[in-house]
Amino acid sequence: MPHLIRLPIGSSPGQLRFATAWLTITARVTEVGTVTNTASVTASDQPDPDPTDNTSTVTLTTQTIADLAVTKTLTGAAIPGLATAYTIVVTNIGPSPVIAASVADVLPVALVAPTWTCTADAGSSCAAPSGTGNLATTVSLEAGDSATVIVTGLIAANATGLLVNTATVAAPAGALDPDTVNDTATSSVLLTPAADLQITKTDGSATEIPGTPVTYTIDCMSGNGTSLLDDLTN
Repeated sequence: MPHLIRLPIGSSPGQLRFATAWLTITARVTEVGTVTNTASVTASDQPDPDPTDNTSTVTLTTQTIADLAVTKTLTGAAIPGLATAYTIVVTNIGPSPVIAASVADVLPVALVAPTWTCTADAGSSCAAPSGTGNLATTVSLEAGDSATVIVTGLIAANATGLLVNTATVAAPAGALDPDTVNDTATSSVLLTPAADLQITKTDGSATEIPGTPVTYTIDCMSGNGTSLLDDLTN
């Protein structure tokens, strides 16, 4: 808190003396919109001949600036017929806190019966702790904080090719995101079909008579009900 005291040069008894002090206050803006602040001074040991100049008011218009970023990773198996999981992380790089930033993800059709959960760092929050189907929620994040969304589901057994999915984050109305390049994240993973193949062979009889025909039945199957294999050679 710096102070500066001035006295006129050559001042002597009977002459007017004056002093000036500066008080610097550093504050954090926590409201969006118009912020008004008033400072006042009151004489404590002598009368003030002009109290009309004892207050001063400053009005500021605030702007929320928050660089939001999102990442998305397939953290589970990429095998048709098995359960898998995506991890989505939304981060507020700052400098301002952000309230109700939108997080969205239209999940691929190949992900069957998806569910999701959302957790945020201490001091920040998710609008909903969990949900089903496509991801559509909001998060409120302090500068430097993150929210993590875990999406789980079953990859359809007949799914093939690439499993592609994109998550996005968007600043709320009235807030400025200075870098929108990192507001989108895409995961693209090649599915790898797998199956626990089993084979059985039987002639349907406990005993056979020498010289008579025997018929064998051979059965090939996928034992654990995972991926459907198009090409199976006996």
